[in-house]
Formats: sequence, structure tokens, C-alpha cells
Amino acid sequence: MAKAEIKQYIEAAIARGLGQPEIEASLKAVGWSQDDIAAAFSEQEITSLRRDFDAMNARLSRLEGRPVLGGYQPAVSTPVNTSSLRPIANQVIKPESVESKVTGKWFAVIGIIALLFGVAFFLKYAFENNLIGVTGRVIMGLVAGPAFVFLGNFLSSKEKYRQYSFFITGGGLALLYLTVYAAFSFYHLVSQPIAFLFMVVITALGITLSLLEKSENLATLSLVGGFLTPFLLSTGVDNQFGLFTYILILNLGFLAASFFQRWHKAYLVNFVGTYLVFSLWFENFYEKSKLFPTLFFLSIFFAIFLLAPFLRSLWRRAVSSSTDFALTAINAAVYFGLSYWLLKPDYEPYLGFFFAVGALVHVFLAQLISYSHREDRYGILALGGLGLVLLTAAIPIQLTGRGITFAWLIEAVMLLGAGFWLKNYYLRAFSVAVFTLATLRLLITETYHRTTAGWQPLLNDRFFIYLVFCLVMFMVAYWYARRQLELTPPEKKLSTLFGLSANLLLAFTLSMEISMWAQEKWRLLREAAQTPNVFKPAFRESDTWRSIQNARNLSLSVLWAIHAAILMVVGIVYRLRYARLLALGGFVVVILKVFLVDIGQLKDLYRIISFISLGAILLIVSFLFYRYKEEVKKFLLENN
Repeated sequence: MAKAEIKQYIEAAIARGLGQPEIEASLKAVGWSQDDIAAAFSEQEITSLRRDFDAMNARLSRLEGRPVLGGYQPAVSTPVNTSSLRPIANQVIKPESVESKVTGKWFAVIGIIALLFGVAFFLKYAFENNLIGVTGRVIMGLVAGPAFVFLGNFLSSKEKYRQYSFFITGGGLALLYLTVYAAFSFYHLVSQPIAFLFMVVITALGITLSLLEKSENLATLSLVGGFLTPFLLSTGVDNQFGLFTYILILNLGFLAASFFQRWHKAYLVNFVGTYLVFSLWFENFYEKSKLFPTLFFLSIFFAIFLLAPFLRSLWRRAVSSSTDFALTAINAAVYFGLSYWLLKPDYEPYLGFFFAVGALVHVFLAQLISYSHREDRYGILALGGLGLVLLTAAIPIQLTGRGITFAWLIEAVMLLGAGFWLKNYYLRAFSVAVFTLATLRLLITETYHRTTAGWQPLLNDRFFIYLVFCLVMFMVAYWYARRQLELTPPEKKLSTLFGLSANLLLAFTLSMEISMWAQEKWRLLREAAQTPNVFKPAFRESDTWRSIQNARNLSLSVLWAIHAAILMVVGIVYRLRYARLLALGGFVVVILKVFLVDIGQLKDLYRIISFISLGAILLIVSFLFYRYKEEVKKFLLENN
């Protein structure tokens, strides 16, 4: 037997119009085996054919005037080749036509919405012209609403009108919402606790009916009607607590339904409706004095939309989908974006902590799912990933300057260590992303750095932070090299990538130190000569300026040559092909610089030192190759 949760997911995916390849890819992504997936598809196909056969049999029986037979029962339990039967079933049960969708569904939806607008306009008109007493208007709504619900429930028992009945029932529920909200907010006939109780009852009725009928359309229609009510009966007077409590009731009803059904359409309606009402209220009535009540309701809405996609995973062992992840990501983006905007003017120092708490909430929920339903890998990874994103975002919000760069570096190292310890590919992948972010920020913010009074080469904070990054990258390259057997194929190249990056960064760092040393000498020379503009010809033609420039160029050539030589030795000893190739590239750069640049710019002693140094280093490297030719050849052959 196929697993029930896979069959349930397949049926829901087919209802959304997905094909078998897409469904299989989604199931494999969350960890299900190919055998389980194939078994579920086989049973789903047989079940579908049984339904088609019963429909064909019932129709033929009615045409021939004979009793309707029972359902189709296969004679054997072996898998059935259904490909030849599928065309016959498609001829009997044809897909719904465009005309049927428009006239049968969309006209019904538009009709219900038009009816709601008409009732709302009638209530306002009757109130303004005193045509019917206030109590009479409410009584009419309380009678018409249940009448529509009863009629819809009656029609749902007849298969021919089943889909149509949901629109009638949804319209009745919307009328009840409209009436009770008007009685409280518009006419002030009932107190808030009584109105609250009525709203709870109506919401419970709508959710119960939609669950009994297993109709997402009914749940969606009742929610649409519920969210239309505040717009239709708006008086232009602020009632924050009453309005948001009403929206909260709708949200809680949807949350209760999410325990039994995963209805993405209803989620979207609820989400859009909630934040549309919130946005319009915010634009018209928000003041700073209402910050904490506003944030309180906003946080409750966020918690509901965070829990809703994963309730079935927590308590009913259902498998999450990519849609659930997308909805959760949108919810987090909207909530934390609005909260940042609300809190920034007066509480900016605490915003990083606020985001960190949000990260912990997501990670905690991911941990709950891992304990209750470890097979739901998609849900665990989605929530855990969002938590890490929020934590990464909290760092630049809370910290400034180099603190951001160091914090991201520390986060990346901790994530990588946890990824190796837990054998979790996704933690390691996110760690690489944070490493990249930290390195880019380092290069952007620390590359262009001016010297100040008291600056010393190699003894300054800029060199320190670059050196730390280089050491960490070498360490990470070592980690990846030692754990090759645990890595996925794409990760096996990361040891080389981090080693290459560390070497390039180290060469860049030392080169910048030499350039900054020259910059500091020029600054002191300019101050001594009282020449504010360093580019004045008279200043640049001085012997001292030329001496500093020659020393800088010579130092760069010698540094690059020594670095390339060390890389070559390390590459041979430790059998690192990338190090040897990088060393060869370094030697090419140094040779080109010496013969094309230094020969023209360096003078006398500096030119002599440059050529002799390069020649000596190249001869030493060449001698080592000849001296240990056999060992080197052995290393190269083994490595390749």
C-alpha cells in the first residue's frame, strides 16, 4: 500500500493542474523514495479509473434501463496497465468548458458580490432616509443570511447543484457578517462582547460547513464576504480595537480550518484581506500613540500566517510544499518590513534584537516539526532557512562598521561548523553564502583606506581584519579538504575555492600595505613641503617622491615573486594543483611587471635589485624542480 500522505499530496497537486513530472520532483525534494512515489501514483491511477468506470457504468445503466451496478472491482491485485482505458474515461468525463466556468462559477461569484453591495447600500439608504427601523434592518439580515445558508446546504445534497450551492452558502455567511458588523459598528445595537460572540459563531459555522463539504471555494467565499464587510459599512470613524478584533476572528477561523485542510487559495484571500484592511486603516488613522496596540495585532496576524501552513505537518504528519515556503517567506517579509518601519523612529537601537527574536521563532518552529514529523524536510528547511536569513539581517541592523563584517564572519564559521557536525548540506550552503556576503563587504568598505597620524605598516586595524579573513579562509579550506568523503559533488571544489581565495586575498592585503606605506610617506613629505596638491609637477619630480615610488614598485615585485615561490613549494609538497597553477600565474605577472614596467620606471639600484631578486627566485624554483624531479613527477601524476 502506498503511503496515505503521498496519495493525498498527489490528489491535491493534480487538482491544482500539476503534471506527474512536477509532482514527482516535489516529492523527491522532500525525501520520499521513488518506490513510494511510484506505488502512490499506481494506486491513484486505479482509484481514478474506478471513479470513471462507475460514472460510465451509471450513465449506461440509466440509458439501458437496468439497475446501476456496484463499483468496479479488479479481479487481481497486480498492477493494471491503464493507458488504454484512459481515452475512454476522458470521452465520458470531459473537462469543464470555458462557457461552463464563466456562466456556472464566475457569474455566481459576481452575483453574490453584487448582492452584498446591494444589501450594504440598502442598509445605508434605509438608515439615512429612516425607511425601516434599525432593529428591522438587522432582523432582515439575520433572517436572509440563515435562509441563504439553509438553501445552499439543501442544494449541496444534489450532485447537479453541488458546486453552485457553495456560492449560495458563502453569500449567506457574508450577509450574516455584514448584519452583525452593522449592528455593532454602524447602529450600536449590541455591545462588543455580544458582537464578538456572534462573529465567533458565524466564523465557526462557515469553517464547519466548508470542512464538512470539503470545499475550499466555500471557505474562500465566506472569507471574501467577511473582509468586504468593513469596507462596505465604513463610517470614517476610527475603531481600531473593534476592527482588528473582527479581522482576528476571521484569521482564527482560517487557522482552525488549516488544522484539517491545506487551502492555499483561502490563505491568500485571508492574507491579502488582512493586510489590505490594515494598510487602509494605517493610512487614515495611525498615530504614534497607537504603536503598541498596532504592533500587538500585527504580531498576532503574523503568528497565525506563520503557523497555518505547517499545522498539518505538526499534528497530522502532512508533507509541506514549495507553496507553503513561499507563503511563509512573504509573511515574514511583510511583517518584519512593517515592524521595522513602525519601530525605527523611536526604537532603532533594539531592532536588531527584534529581528533576532523573529529568527529564533522560525528556528523553534522548525525544531518542533523535526521532532514531530522529521520526514517533512521541506518544512524544516524552509523555516530554518528563514530563521537564518532573519539572523543575518539582524546583524547590519544592530551593528555598525567593522562589527557587521566580523559578525557575519563569525556567523559563517559557526554555521559551517554546525553543518559539518550535523552533516547538514543546507547549513553548509548557507554558510558559504554568508562568507560571500562578509567578504564582499570587507572588500567594499576596507579597500580604499587612508592613512592617519601614527599609522604603521602591518600594525593597523585594517591589516588585522584582512589577516583574520585570510586565516579563516585557510582554515575553511582545510576543513573542506579533510572531509571530502562527507561532501556532495559540488562541495568537493570548495576546498580549492577557499584556498585560492585566501591566497589571492593575502597577496592583495600585503600589496595594499606596501601601497599604504608609500601613501603615508607621500603624506608626510607633502606636509613637510607644505604642498596640499600631491599631483603638482614640481612635487612629483622631486628625488624623494621618485625614491618612494621606486621602493613601492620594487617591494611589490619582490613580494609577488616570494609569494609565488612559496605557493609553488606548498603546491608540490601538499599536492595542491590549484596552488601550483596560481604560483605559475604569479610568476607570469611578476615577469611581465619586471620587464615591462620596472625596467622603465625603476632607477639604478632599485632596477638592479628587482632583476636580481626575480632571477634568483626563478633559479631557485627551477633548481628545486630539477633536484627533486622524480618526486615532483610522482606527486603530479598521483594528483592528476
